[in-house]
Amino acid sequence: MGKICTNVRKMEILGRYLRFQALLCLVFGIIWFCVHSSMAQEEKTYTISLQKTAQIAQEIHKLGEKKVLAEPHRVVEGEHIWQILREKGLLARRDLPALLSALKELNSSLQNLDLIHPGQKILIPLKIVPVKGLYTQKAQPAQVKASVAELKGVKLENYTVQPGDSVIKVVTGKYNIPPARLYDEYLNLVRKLNPEIKDLNKIYPGQKIRLPIYSPQVVRKPVEKPLSKKASLTEEKEAPSPYVPALRTIFRNIGEEWVDTGQHFIPLRSGGQIDLKASSFPVIAFLSGRRVILDIYDRLPEKITKLIEASWGNYKVVHISGQKDLRTLLDEIFSLAGYLRVASQGEPIEVEDKIPLSISGDWVLVRSEKPLENGFRMVVLNLTEQEKQEGIPLPLKRFLEGLGIKVVDYPEVRPAPMAEPGAVEEIRAGKDAKDLVKTLLRITGHRFREDVEIPVVGNEKSDFNLVIKADFFLKTKGQDSIIDLTGLEPTVISFLTEHEFRVLKLAGTTDPSQVVADTLTFLGIPFDKGVHALTAMGGQGPQITLKIQGIVFADAEKRAVFATSLTLPRELEEFLTQKGFRILLLTAS
Repeated sequence: MGKICTNVRKMEILGRYLRFQALLCLVFGIIWFCVHSSMAQEEKTYTISLQKTAQIAQEIHKLGEKKVLAEPHRVVEGEHIWQILREKGLLARRDLPALLSALKELNSSLQNLDLIHPGQKILIPLKIVPVKGLYTQKAQPAQVKASVAELKGVKLENYTVQPGDSVIKVVTGKYNIPPARLYDEYLNLVRKLNPEIKDLNKIYPGQKIRLPIYSPQVVRKPVEKPLSKKASLTEEKEAPSPYVPALRTIFRNIGEEWVDTGQHFIPLRSGGQIDLKASSFPVIAFLSGRRVILDIYDRLPEKITKLIEASWGNYKVVHISGQKDLRTLLDEIFSLAGYLRVASQGEPIEVEDKIPLSISGDWVLVRSEKPLENGFRMVVLNLTEQEKQEGIPLPLKRFLEGLGIKVVDYPEVRPAPMAEPGAVEEIRAGKDAKDLVKTLLRITGHRFREDVEIPVVGNEKSDFNLVIKADFFLKTKGQDSIIDLTGLEPTVISFLTEHEFRVLKLAGTTDPSQVVADTLTFLGIPFDKGVHALTAMGGQGPQITLKIQGIVFADAEKRAVFATSLTLPRELEEFLTQKGFRILLLTAS
């Protein structure tokens, strides 16, 4: 009996053990299923994401062991590669170097990725993923790192940890360190500098940590003694050139893109890239596609300068040294800007239009022969040196801007006084030559009679009388005078002349300017007919000269009258009024 109980107990224990094993298998099975389901779900979600993205004009390309999600982009006027990348939020990406490499591979037919033209189609990489498994960075070659004894040559800064900080967050916020350098070299150096920190992932608010000031050489060997002033970009910076604010204002007013925030990435043809901090190396992106890098501390090594300019023909570097004044710097930058034409030192540029112009100034910059949708095709720049100097009148400035011409004064000056509201005096000539003659007689102060019958020969007691109907009868130069627009017979006109009448024959004259000239000559009023050059400003400012066809004469009050057949915009009428003219419009009303 005891033996049977023992066997039963053993069977119970074995049953419990088997049930426990079954339960463990079930648990492990559930865990295994969840993990693999999660992985499968992640992979499935990723695939769906790519498919959905591809449906909105995006494509997947295979480059070696990577897949690249790219978006076709049609270039519009004024765009450049870095602008496109910035607008798509790619310049802030940590994998930017890989994206730039993919950009070059995807657009291998382009000789120069930074020189693109309107209408061109390019592929912009948006995401890079491995073909199989997770992406792992290629092992970097072993590098000689600084020992603790050598750390005295490394420039450091102390940082007090703030709530929510992590070492990675602090470092990436302060320095633009490539991922390979960050995780392999830089953090190792941080550990050496802070041996009391056992785990870099565990820091607390108020803690002091020492950070090496990043440069490409800082984790390889200490900077001992700079070879020259330009050779050390990690030195403490002196003040930049005092002309930088002026240059920024001038080029933004001209309409060129000035970039002085963020980071510039300049890929090299042989591989790799040059990274420049925009606050130390502002870039002017010109409409022509040229890029001018300003070395505002004058510290960029000459070898780096040559490397940039040799890699990209459209990149130029201007070193801003203390020996260069603002005019010298502007001359140098304008020579590299790719403008169609640059006229300086008062050299005039002729602008052919309905109303021709002659423009001169310190610089006249011809950016485009054709009108631009966003911007001015021509800019007149003048450096003002007199505090009380006046700019060109606002009406003329608005007129020029309507033609795509902008006037930039630096420093800004106050505009010339404007004409009072309602001061523009337009005199309408009327619908025909008769109305025009009547208008001329009135503004010149001549008394006259219109459509009158004039007895030339005979009287009430004579056997015959000669009566002439005159369009206008008046006294000129002490004689009875007739202005004929109807068309008197030649014999009648000869008869009138014999009887000491002065006769102006205007019948058949249709040109209003000719009617004005003939009438003023008949009246004995001096006038100037032809193209009149009206200068907007003299002295040291820009010279804007308008060339307007017309006739200038004085009215009865000795005020200047400008008679023209041109249809003048309101801005030019205001400008002529400021010049002291009454305006006689010879166009039909």
